[in-house]
Amino acid sequence: SHGRGGAGNIATDTHPPADPSNFVTPSIKTDHYTTGRGGSGNIAKNDPAHPEIARAAQDVGPVPRGDPEVYHTGRGGAANVGGEKVERAEKKPVKEE
Repeated sequence: SHGRGGAGNIATDTHPPADPSNFVTPSIKTDHYTTGRGGSGNIAKNDPAHPEIARAAQDVGPVPRGDPEVYHTGRGGAANVGGEKVERAEKKPVKEE
């Protein structure tokens, strides 16, 4: 699939599979490199003797997930939260005083 979705974006892949040995991350050759999303606080000095430091600073790990019984869809907002725990909470009777 390609694009943003929809049946018109589904097609057969005619390209041969990529060779995994070609997926080597190059080392940084400049004096400085950036991490994060921007700003001078995200510019670091490169140490060519230790390229693993720059690589680790630029790698993005997986987003830590919260409770596995709760999921989010869409772009945010309470209407996009679902899951077994949420559904149980919605069914609890409200005490009237």
